[in-house]
Amino acid sequence: MLCFELDHEGLLSLIVGGIWLRGAHPTLNNRLLTEAEAQIQRDTPDHIQVVYTAKPLPSMRFGVEVQREGTDALLRYWVQGVRGPLDRFGLHFEAVDNVRHYLLSGYTSWDGACCVEAPGEGTQTGYAFTQIIPRFGSGAVVLGAERHDRFQQPFTWMPVGSVLTLTLETLWDRIPPSEDGRCFSEWVRCFHDPSVEGGLRRWAQHVAQAADPGPRLEARPINGWSSWYDLYGHITAENLQETLQHLRQATQQEGLPMRVFQIDDGFMPEYGDWLETTPYFPNGMKSVVDAVHAAGFTPGLWIAPFLVGNRSRLYHDHPEWVLRDHDNGDPVVAWKRYGENRPFKRSEEVYTLDATHPEVMAYLREVFATWRQEWGCEYFKIDFLHLGAMFGPDQVVYFAPGKTRIEVWRSVARMIRQEIGEAYWLGCGCPLWPAVGLVDGIRISGDVGVSWTGQASAQRLLRDLPHRNFTHDVLWQVDPDAILLREQYHYLSGAEVDGLALFAAMSGGVLMTSDALNAFSERRMALWRFILSETRRAPHYPLLGEDDPVTMQWRPPLAEQRLGALFLFNTGDTPQRRTYPFGLLGLEEAFVYDWHAGRGHDTPIDHLSLTLAPHQGRLFFLSSEPIAEAPTQLFEG
Repeated sequence: MLCFELDHEGLLSLIVGGIWLRGAHPTLNNRLLTEAEAQIQRDTPDHIQVVYTAKPLPSMRFGVEVQREGTDALLRYWVQGVRGPLDRFGLHFEAVDNVRHYLLSGYTSWDGACCVEAPGEGTQTGYAFTQIIPRFGSGAVVLGAERHDRFQQPFTWMPVGSVLTLTLETLWDRIPPSEDGRCFSEWVRCFHDPSVEGGLRRWAQHVAQAADPGPRLEARPINGWSSWYDLYGHITAENLQETLQHLRQATQQEGLPMRVFQIDDGFMPEYGDWLETTPYFPNGMKSVVDAVHAAGFTPGLWIAPFLVGNRSRLYHDHPEWVLRDHDNGDPVVAWKRYGENRPFKRSEEVYTLDATHPEVMAYLREVFATWRQEWGCEYFKIDFLHLGAMFGPDQVVYFAPGKTRIEVWRSVARMIRQEIGEAYWLGCGCPLWPAVGLVDGIRISGDVGVSWTGQASAQRLLRDLPHRNFTHDVLWQVDPDAILLREQYHYLSGAEVDGLALFAAMSGGVLMTSDALNAFSERRMALWRFILSETRRAPHYPLLGEDDPVTMQWRPPLAEQRLGALFLFNTGDTPQRRTYPFGLLGLEEAFVYDWHAGRGHDTPIDHLSLTLAPHQGRLFFLSSEPIAEAPTQLFEG
């Protein structure tokens, strides 16, 4: 069902798939304009336009336009005649009815995504889109902007008593209006889909179609080794060479299709000094990159282009290159590390470069050109990218104002892609949606770390991956972060390590490890070999959006691979008995092979019933014919 109308108070309302968004009011610079009078300028079954006149601001007009496109609605809003700076404007619905849950998606790799039970507690802000699961009815409704190359677009949910409100906004960032004096939002697509996951994937497809350039969808998945979770910042030319030789020997002996050898943070003396190296690299980085090439791997390097440390040579020589606070003129501090917590950098504070400064852009261009053309880097892990899209002109002073924060960020991103050519780009700490068409892969969660709970832990991945995996092979390759496989120096049980490795592999995306392969047990080596498949595909999550009464978690315990792999994961803290009918997967019955038990069923079955220990995962393969032994690859084609 799709309809739009004016309610009895003359306010626009929208009904999509059983979700009723009632009473639209304009918002301007964080001010809700409740005393606005609405007049219809156009009203047909397929198109409505309403213009609001705000009594306190008689010179200003605010418009909302909704048009039908098949079973979808396209919505946008505009404002005209604003006096003074325009930082943000939007549309506030005073009530959203029939909501059981809503999806809250953060803006960057690390913000994560999760379902929130309505009405929720306190104000919650997501970005770019939201999904609403109805309390009564099936499927889900998606509201999401289609373009993301110009504006940051918050979606803010706020409970008012038992009523849930929703505000859609555009961060205008004080740029000039269009020729007729109006400031337009992007089009927001609103639609109902019978599948929760299917609706998300459909929205991603619209984003892909609207992107210019379109998504970079590499046919071969990214996999390999990264230095971070083994050596962290304590890298040297010597220990990297030793690791490289061990990796080369292990991959040849075991037949592992590992491609990338990525060197993470630790080789530059301070953030910002990207063309210098520490004394632990006496021959510079080109010699290390050459060694990686010679060993048969794709050489990768880590960089965070927007960062500059207060003790860096860059900041000493060019303090005018960093963003400064709009009110007091001080450098904007990205983070502080005072006292003893400075393990491999001396800087107490880290600032953000002002990319509108032409000399900053020239310097960054030189850095990426040098790394790519002179050093020979072919894989760029580019980190802390969100800092280039964090601040508007109401917060910081830009050297050259007149662009939105996203336009500034995209100017740097386009330059990076131009300089690195067809080299791989993995975005980390990255604003997700503006990166479409520029990155090859993107981190979708925080650092996994070495424990089950906590800030950098498995819990982040378990929450975020199911709610962001819909973007895989539509917008980019998803990166669930490095897979931990070592036997010691972590706080995970053997079952947790195995389960998390299979869970990440089921994403179909980037597969990296940081562990020393020569120290793997025979069992862990077999597991790593098993999940390093060149035929991986993105999974389905049939229970996405459903309440699992066993774990009481808002994440699916089940991921169904299109080619027949079925992974069940008890993410709760107590043993659980579960039954999964194959009807959830669109199957009547199937032959089942239990990968963990190493045996298959002789007759087809229509469900699985099993007891899972806390944090235990189980992998099964389904087929229309009996399976005598486990496939040699995780997802055989």
